[in-house]
Amino acid sequence: MTGAGRGAGHDRAHPLHARHPRLAPVEIRRVELPHGEPRLHALLQTEGIGMNKHWANVTRWSDNDRHFGRFLFAAPSGHYRSTGIMLATGGDEDSAHNTLRFMLRGWTVMLKLPEIIKPYRRKVHYSTPDIIAQAQAAGRDTFYWDQHRREFGFSAAEGAVHWHYGPQTHDSTTTKSKCWFYPWREHQCIRHSIYDLDGDLFAHLPEWGFRSKNGWAARNALQDACPVAKFEFDDFDGERISATCRIEEMEWKRGKGIFRLLFLGRNSVARSLDLRFSSEVGQRKGSWKGGTIGHSIEMLPGELHEAAFRRYCEKQGLTFVGPSPNPLAEMTRLDDEMGLQDVALDRPS
Repeated sequence: MTGAGRGAGHDRAHPLHARHPRLAPVEIRRVELPHGEPRLHALLQTEGIGMNKHWANVTRWSDNDRHFGRFLFAAPSGHYRSTGIMLATGGDEDSAHNTLRFMLRGWTVMLKLPEIIKPYRRKVHYSTPDIIAQAQAAGRDTFYWDQHRREFGFSAAEGAVHWHYGPQTHDSTTTKSKCWFYPWREHQCIRHSIYDLDGDLFAHLPEWGFRSKNGWAARNALQDACPVAKFEFDDFDGERISATCRIEEMEWKRGKGIFRLLFLGRNSVARSLDLRFSSEVGQRKGSWKGGTIGHSIEMLPGELHEAAFRRYCEKQGLTFVGPSPNPLAEMTRLDDEMGLQDVALDRPS
């Protein structure tokens, strides 16, 4: 790119700024990664919505942040509604600080404090010889610092209480957190069944895990033996795709311990249609995100494979074609048409 081109590009307003005049232009920073590779960071500096010097170098809390001095206020966002109190340090990309956070059903008030407690920090040495050699040749350290927040407090959301009492490293061997589920909200799966083409019970799948060494192999064998329905449909781009459909049903026992008495005779049962596609499906097919290659959908009472899949196609904007041809039946039909069924082949003796 020529110098004139670069100058012209810098004179233009950023498209995000053009759409949202209350946002300042994007600031581009060059950051050196631990292995020496450069990475560009785009930091959007906000103006006119309460951003001030206290929160300028702190990772945002939500999409609804409002700043007033050292206080941050945020309204609920989405379906997540958390309640609790948490004392936290900054993260690896934040300036030195602590925060005291109060949450009530998604509403958040946060106070920025001086750095009384420091973040968790661990030195990690490079283990790959060529990276070590590159760092030494460039005169750089052969290690990097792995830094994470420390948090102390609790939050309650979605049927559980989460306790944090130290580093939050997202590594089960070093993170300091516990989760306690409400016993009256617990569900235990006690049955997983599969059904044939007429909707009749085919088999109950066995448990699998460390207590059942052969459970996984037995489940796969039963699922492979269960009759399935196959349908063809056209995706949004006209691609003809095949869907393999199997009816499944799961049952959960509700409650734990004495709380099971609250749900006697009231187990949760859900019937679904398991879908497996022969190719990626959806608007994101072929992209780095990719389309879906299979999932399950809820079935309505009295539905079988075709009715449920037709409803799915209509909802997702797909064109239902019909049942997939049976390869063996198609070969037999062709043989009949060509008069080859009763033809004896001469073979040398």
